[in-house]
Amino acid sequence: MDCNNSLHYLLYFLIIIVLSIILYINRVNIYKKYAFNINKPFFEIADALETESFTINNIPDELKDYIQCLNIPNIQKDSELILNNFIENNDSLKELKNDLFIYDALDFSGAYFPSAHTDIEWNKIKNDGFQIWSLIKNDQPTGNMFIFYNKYLYDKYKHTAIYLRKYKQKGIDYIAVIKNCKYSEFLYYINKNYIYELIPVDEFVKQTKKYYLDFKPGDSMLFKKNVIHMSDYRNKTNHRKAFNFRVAIKKNKKLIISKSSCGYVNDTGIYNN
Repeated sequence: MDCNNSLHYLLYFLIIIVLSIILYINRVNIYKKYAFNINKPFFEIADALETESFTINNIPDELKDYIQCLNIPNIQKDSELILNNFIENNDSLKELKNDLFIYDALDFSGAYFPSAHTDIEWNKIKNDGFQIWSLIKNDQPTGNMFIFYNKYLYDKYKHTAIYLRKYKQKGIDYIAVIKNCKYSEFLYYINKNYIYELIPVDEFVKQTKKYYLDFKPGDSMLFKKNVIHMSDYRNKTNHRKAFNFRVAIKKNKKLIISKSSCGYVNDTGIYNN
């Protein structure tokens, strides 16, 4: 009897170990499927917006103050190499070169952030800064990234990371502007304490333009931290390979790290600078 019980416990233990390994291996795909499902109502609104594509050679006028683009031949997943290419083409960055701090580089396949957002890291790092997104590979006509231009949101939330979600209240559809805190973007039910404001859907549609990055491998974009962006939700494959990272501009040679529990930074190296 004791032997049988021991075998049963061992079997249960092995099953748990195997399932844990399977979940770990597939964690990114599981996350992407979950993120797609919770943002699906917003996709319906995004689909109603007219989409304008642009390349690195024809940046829309509205975006010229917010983004810079260039092509990096033989691009590699090397944040310093990519940043140096932008520095060489930007006199303002040349002056700031010694104050630039790279952190939180991400390297995933497919549309790994299918939500309209500004980066959560800027609720933890309060310095001025920007992020850079580079396309490494994509052999399909979709799958890159969208930018949503909304001057009202850009100006009002210039220094606060947010994300957007469709939200129904008293039978009326709104776009909820939500503070981008750790885990808040991935909650199925929106925590009302995180909501900054509700914008009627028709008003949001009138105020917002949607752009698609018609980029080729090596094309890279530097964009300000208040630019609302989203992975292309239309393509659920892993064909697209992109690389992105954030760059903080040190103030008096230091990073300004918020003590707030809101915000998240994966790179622990920030605490050594």
